[in-house]
Amino acid sequence: MVDAQEFAEGVIQADQFAFRRIESRKWMVISLLIGNLLMIAIAAASLMYSRAILQRTLTRNLSDYYVEKNSVKNG
Repeated sequence: MVDAQEFAEGVIQADQFAFRRIESRKWMVISLLIGNLLMIAIAAASLMYSRAILQRTLTRNLSDYYVEKNSVKNG
């Protein structure tokens, strides 16, 4: 059975290994961060765009309905 101290040492060694790998491949880490930022930006823009299109459609449909009902009442 592994005690807490051995477990903590194993975690520290794994962290050190990961940081050494990151340090040796800085360009790859930077590329991954830029890619993640672009992916988040595209997802957020897509949601904003779809909401704007739905709002515009609703506004246009309500406007057309109002004009149609007014012309029927007046005509």
